[in-house]
Amino acid sequence: MLQIENKDRFGKVVADAIAKIELTVKDAGMKKRWINAIAKATVEIEENGV
Repeated sequence: MLQIENKDRFGKVVADAIAKIELTVKDAGMKKRWINAIAKATVEIEENGV
């Protein structure tokens, strides 16, 4: 089970991942898919610790 002990750091990691997508992915559709995947994973981790 994954437990986030430092929520500020976790938020920065998520923000950095999204920023990297914004900078590197040119296709708007693919960018949206990546951002949605990161958002879903973030919610899953925060709610279920998995």
